[in-house]
Amino acid sequence: MVTKLLEKYIDDECKIGIVFEITETSTTDNLTSLIDVINTLSKYNITFSMDDFGTGYSSLSYLREIPIRELKVDQSFVAKLSGAKEASLVKTIVDISKNFSLITVAEGVEEEYQREYLMELGCDLYQGYLFSKPLRKEDFEEFYNLKYAIIVPTFIFLLFSYITFSLITLQ
Repeated sequence: MVTKLLEKYIDDECKIGIVFEITETSTTDNLTSLIDVINTLSKYNITFSMDDFGTGYSSLSYLREIPIRELKVDQSFVAKLSGAKEASLVKTIVDISKNFSLITVAEGVEEEYQREYLMELGCDLYQGYLFSKPLRKEDFEEFYNLKYAIIVPTFIFLLFSYITFSLITLQ
């Protein structure tokens, strides 16, 4: 079904990055079938993310066998980062993700200290209310355009400043 829709609507020149999320519990049913589906869909530039890692039947062999690209730290761990055990657990999950060369995504980031700690650990991406609550399509477009209008000129200014500084120090 998915491949038929992709063949109908996505051409070879369309380079989009669709990410499907699977949960640990979905891996226990038929691992061989799951791997076949992932391999088939990867031909359409679809990647897979292991969602809610650590809350189900965590098996490290799944990380070795299933061709996923991302590992998502469950929000239940991120919410309790102020505790030593939870912080240690999150660090372990991020380390596992890095050891398997996976992109690490933290869910449920609501406080700046959480983002800072996750950044120190090497987490790649963050999701949560710290950045935005869920938005309707129209609100997202306005939010995106506002952020993009601020971020891109700032980046260009910083890049130009860096290049200028580099040229000055070389002289």
